[in-house]
Amino acid sequence: MAFFSFIGWVLLVFFGGMGLFAIPWDLVETYRNRPIKRSKQEILAKKSYLQDSITDLIQRGQGIEGKILNNKFIYLFQKNKKTLSLREDSLQREVLKQK
Repeated sequence: MAFFSFIGWVLLVFFGGMGLFAIPWDLVETYRNRPIKRSKQEILAKKSYLQDSITDLIQRGQGIEGKILNNKFIYLFQKNKKTLSLREDSLQREVLKQK
């Protein structure tokens, strides 16, 4: 029983010491990463940039979706699978190029 008590005290000292070190470290990190007040111009500029990015991504997605749907339509009515695989490869290259 004394052995387990000794082990318990050792663990308490070890982990308690680490916790005492972590508290100021955490407070300093919280202070460094605090929210910063921005002006209205900065907020509006960021908002317009995000809106432009979103519309660009939506347009790219619709273009890719249309190409995929066209390939599926061709697949249903085309007997030659080799040309289909070539078209899929070119579509994959286009998608990777857009990224």
